[in-house]
Amino acid sequence: MRKALPHLARRAATGSVSLFLRLMSLVGKLALSLYMGRYFALTELGLYGLAFGAVMLAIVLFGFRVDYIVAREIVGMDAAKQRRIGSEVAILYFGSFLLAAPFALGSLLYFGTGGALRLLVLIYLLCGFEAYANFLYTVTIALRRPALANALFFIRSGLWTIPAMAVSFVFPAYRTVEFVIGCWLAGAGASVALNMWFMRARLIGLVPLRWSEWREVRGYCRGAFLVWIGSVAVTLGGYLDRFVLANYLSLKEVGVATFYTSFTTAVITLVQSATSNVTFPTLIEHYDAGRGGAFSREMRKTALIAAAVALVILGGLAVMMPFMGKLMEKPELIAAYPAFLLLLVATLIRTHAETLYYGLFVKRQHKAIWLGNLIFLATSLLLNLILIPQLGLVGLGVAAIASALMILGWRSLALRHRNPLPRRAS
Repeated sequence: MRKALPHLARRAATGSVSLFLRLMSLVGKLALSLYMGRYFALTELGLYGLAFGAVMLAIVLFGFRVDYIVAREIVGMDAAKQRRIGSEVAILYFGSFLLAAPFALGSLLYFGTGGALRLLVLIYLLCGFEAYANFLYTVTIALRRPALANALFFIRSGLWTIPAMAVSFVFPAYRTVEFVIGCWLAGAGASVALNMWFMRARLIGLVPLRWSEWREVRGYCRGAFLVWIGSVAVTLGGYLDRFVLANYLSLKEVGVATFYTSFTTAVITLVQSATSNVTFPTLIEHYDAGRGGAFSREMRKTALIAAAVALVILGGLAVMMPFMGKLMEKPELIAAYPAFLLLLVATLIRTHAETLYYGLFVKRQHKAIWLGNLIFLATSLLLNLILIPQLGLVGLGVAAIASALMILGWRSLALRHRNPLPRRAS
């Protein structure tokens, strides 16, 4: 019992630090959303929302989701192999960034950037930095450095918002999406540079020059292919609504949706960082050691804590938002409050679904993950195309709830499937 107390204290401290850093990131993003909602035109906010959706898609598109397997396996590698794999993956991300450039830049041009070349380049550079930063974050967590990972996450997700708001408040000419994206890019770049420096002994080393010699990474690409497809699907399912709104309604509605979904998305990220991201190494240890009962108890405890944290935050947002809407002095935000309540319900459901994802991840139920994500994309796309033209932003909220219920049900059923536990090491 006495030996368990220091371990529990360390876990509690790690969770508290991670929660605090993610909370600061959330505060920065929420403050930026409120600031842009008050001082930016809704069309500018809508353009920012489309750029944000492009970045989220790039995070899962670049690198072919090798992070999914590397984060799962890197703990068991020796130091030399960790360095080689880390460097090979960095080159892989850079290569995929270059290969996707023509298609990505063409898509950004089509979806409303108005042909501004400098903005296009800024958005695409941001896509590349954020994608690799996400890989570094995931691997740093897996290597048991959650406090460092979340501190660097704060730099790229929260800290940069302070100069973005301060400068544009003093100098109104900088109240543009281009300036905001530039500040975000600076934060993401700093985060990547610092992460590589602090983890250089674990993730930077010599690599073979020929692709044929990258045996492990090639295997990771093949092994993660369907997971990659599923990840792209679930991301599209979560962000395509903005593009549907832009197509059937206008950038103003995209701006309203961006304002409200910036809060709900931040809640999911915050809850994960404070719960699942901290406990998933323990889940891996229990499952790999064949301790099925301990694994199930840890999953249930994580799910309960995540639900409680999400409920408190979402309840606070529901109470606060009507007052914020009045302060924004934009009647469109006040009119869309019923849609925001629907999005809060969808977020609570998605929070539990994302907790279950970690259980499937640990159990290596890859098929259940990617197939569920594809079904989620199909459900979200179909419902958004049907409901948004008819109901507007309320249709967006209804589609979000139905899609969240679908993926929650799928993952719940899949997690109940009894996979054979791995044999204990003799």
